[in-house]
Amino acid sequence: MIYIDTSVALSQLFVEDRKPPLSMWSQPLIASRLLRVRNMDAIEHARPEQFLSRMGSQLIEGVALAELAPPILERALERTLPNTRSDA
Repeated sequence: MIYIDTSVALSQLFVEDRKPPLSMWSQPLIASRLLRVRNMDAIEHARPEQFLSRMGSQLIEGVALAELAPPILERALERTLPNTRSDA
C-alpha cells in the first residue's frame, strides 16, 4: 500500500512536470481524509470548471481514506490554501 500526499494528487491533476509514474495509480493507495478536502479546494481555486472537479473526484475514488481525530481535522481545515502549485 502506498501513502499519497495531497501534492502528489495535485501534480497528477494539474499535469505538472514532476509527478509519479502512471503505474502508481493502479497500486493500492491510502491517504488521510484531507486528500479529498484539499484536492477539491485546490481545484476550485485554480480552475473552477466542472470537468476538473469530476477529474479530482475520479482520481481519489480508488484511494482508501484514513480518518483523522476530529481536533486534527478541524485544525487542518482552518488553514487556508496558500497556492495550488504542488511540490510533488
